[in-house]
Amino acid sequence: MLAVLSASALLQTGSPAGVEVLLRWHSPEQGWIPPDRFIPIAEKAGLILPLGEWTLEQACWQYQQMLRAGLILPNIAVNLSARQFTQPTLIAKSDRILERTEMKPKYLELEITETAMMLNFDITYNVLSQLSQRSIEIYVDDFGTGYAAFNNLKNFPVMSLKIDRSFVRGLASPPRDGGIAKALVAMAHGLNLSTIAEELKPQPNCNS
Repeated sequence: MLAVLSASALLQTGSPAGVEVLLRWHSPEQGWIPPDRFIPIAEKAGLILPLGEWTLEQACWQYQQMLRAGLILPNIAVNLSARQFTQPTLIAKSDRILERTEMKPKYLELEITETAMMLNFDITYNVLSQLSQRSIEIYVDDFGTGYAAFNNLKNFPVMSLKIDRSFVRGLASPPRDGGIAKALVAMAHGLNLSTIAEELKPQPNCNS
């Protein structure tokens, strides 16, 4: 298993806007296996929680190593699975990882999917509030594919919405996809949230 970093850029300037952790699994027989194949297996096998914790810790270690090497980086984003997000121990485990890696919380962004965020209002509000109190920024991933209740969304301490790649991919062709993307951006800005256009992520080279 490999945790690699992928950078995103501002549309207007092309300057780095963020760094996101991507999980990749290299099989000697099958080569690089994408997350949409191995994550469901990890969930069924009951491995998604230790995998999520390992990913968060690896991300913090790598980020700290690059800072010590003199690199100037934007914040780093790590995805949380729905199982992770609803675990009562999430906050305590995140605190321990940050302490072990000497990572400052303000440099960390945690991403949860729109669907996971809407599973339980009370749990979501409680967890997001505690993360926000630690200066950890919250991003909503795959936005536009779930069932977000906008009345709830405006009450959650989230910073940004990542518009799902299914809408971004169709911006230049079907008018309805472009219309949906524009509507999501307008809604986000109306809620004083930033937006990220999510696009297909490149696969790492087997020799890297």
